[in-house]
Amino acid sequence: MSNSTHSSHPNILYIHSHDTGRYVQPYGHAISTPNIQHLAEQGILFRKAFCVAPTCSPSRAGLLTGQYAHCSGMTGLAHRGFSLSDYNQHVVHTLRKAGYYSALIGEEHLSKNPEDSCFSTYEVQSDRSWHWRNAYHARSGRVCGWESL
Repeated sequence: MSNSTHSSHPNILYIHSHDTGRYVQPYGHAISTPNIQHLAEQGILFRKAFCVAPTCSPSRAGLLTGQYAHCSGMTGLAHRGFSLSDYNQHVVHTLRKAGYYSALIGEEHLSKNPEDSCFSTYEVQSDRSWHWRNAYHARSGRVCGWESL
C-alpha cells in the first residue's frame, strides 16, 4: 500500500483480552491499566456494548463477524472443535478490501488453525495445549510464570 493510501486510513487496533470484562481503568475501575487508558483517550471507547454469547469463541465470533453464534456456526469453543461456517464473513476480509493490512498476535479462539481467518500475518502460540495445560497448573499453584495470551 502506498504512503498516500496508508495515511488516508485511520489505524484500527482491536484488542480482545480474555475474561477482563469492564474492570479496567478506562471504564472507571481502580485497576490501573495506563497503556489501555492512553489508547482509550486517543481512540473510541465503547460504553454501551454487550456480549452476544456467554463463552469465549462464540463471543469473539460475534464481534469479528457481526453475527450471532447460531448464524456464524461458532456455537462452541474453537479448541473443542467448533469453527465458523464461513471464514469469509470475518471482518479481516472486509478490511483487506478497504486496503488494510491485518495481523493476529496472540490467540484468536476462532479456529484451531490461525491461517483459517486469513490475516496478513500472525504470531500465535504454536502448541495450544501448552496454553490450556499451564492455565490449569498456574491456577493450582504448580507452575510459576504462566501468562495468558
